[in-house]
Amino acid sequence: MAAAQEPDNIDKEFLRKWFTQRCDPYRDAVLPEAPASLVAELSRRYLMSYEVLTAQPFSAAASSKQTASEAVAAWFLSNDRVAVA
Repeated sequence: MAAAQEPDNIDKEFLRKWFTQRCDPYRDAVLPEAPASLVAELSRRYLMSYEVLTAQPFSAAASSKQTASEAVAAWFLSNDRVAVA
């Protein structure tokens, strides 16, 4: 790995860094809205974590009438998992 290059990781550190570059997330009452691309990347990393930890592919096919959150919640319910709201 080249100097000053960060290793790939699947945690949410990149999200914390995004916010700390734009505000003080520990003191500011109002935080900037995270762009959809950042939220999508966080979702991708959490799904990758799931697949690494369980050695099973994540599958939550969303219908055109479901949001991504609804699709994930439906997956948890259909697989006897406990979803955290």
